[in-house]
Amino acid sequence: MKVKCKTTGLIAGQQKILSVNRAKGLPMHSPSFSLLQHLFIITFLLSPISAFALPKGSCVQPKPETDLRHCTFTEKNLVNIDLHGADLSQVDFSNTKMSDCNLSEATLVKSQFKWTDLTGCNLTKARLENADLFHAHMDATTLTHADLRGASFSGTDLNEANGDHADFSNAFMHDLLMEESQFRHADFSNVRLFRAVLINSDLSGSVFQKTKLIGVSAEEVNFSNADFSGAKLNNARLDQANFNQAIFSKTDFNGAVDLPDEIKSLLNKKGFTD
Repeated sequence: MKVKCKTTGLIAGQQKILSVNRAKGLPMHSPSFSLLQHLFIITFLLSPISAFALPKGSCVQPKPETDLRHCTFTEKNLVNIDLHGADLSQVDFSNTKMSDCNLSEATLVKSQFKWTDLTGCNLTKARLENADLFHAHMDATTLTHADLRGASFSGTDLNEANGDHADFSNAFMHDLLMEESQFRHADFSNVRLFRAVLINSDLSGSVFQKTKLIGVSAEEVNFSNADFSGAKLNNARLDQANFNQAIFSKTDFNGAVDLPDEIKSLLNKKGFTD
């Protein structure tokens, strides 16, 4: 939508320049026209993004693609609500029922979702940097290409979710339940995945650089083609986990149990890969 607005404005500006030049009798391809045209284009493209800000929305009847940063939605019933593309930065949704909602491409930076029911919600391409999802219910959510950098998922339910290409880097994920989920080619770099339950999930092609997977239950997880450079899997349970073509460099497996044979062969006496 923003691109469309810029295009419309640019065309209107060019037409205005044409009209001015016609009125002055200037040639349409004169140096004067060319200079004005280029100055207009440069100024327009470098104009502040606030010129295209979302319209202020209603907190009583919230709509998609509106600015709702001034609202509070704690302990509300927002089941099936459509707020795609809305700006909900720092908004409090604690203890709210929002199952089957549409928050795709919404901005939810530093928003609060403590104990919120987000079951089945669409969060495709949503921005949730530093959001607080403490004990949120997120089973069967769609997080494809979502930005979750620095978010807190302590005690969160994320079973049967789909988040291919999601960015979880620097997130806090203690006691997370993420069974039978699909997060292929996701970025879990520098994440603290303490005591997380990942059983039978597909995390193939994902990045776990410097990630702390301490005490995780990762039985039957597909880690094929994943990157574990500098990661720690201390006390992890890895029965039947698939590490085919995975990347290891100074990866710490101390205390891990049920290690696949191909991993055991890579370990030195200190429990690290070289």
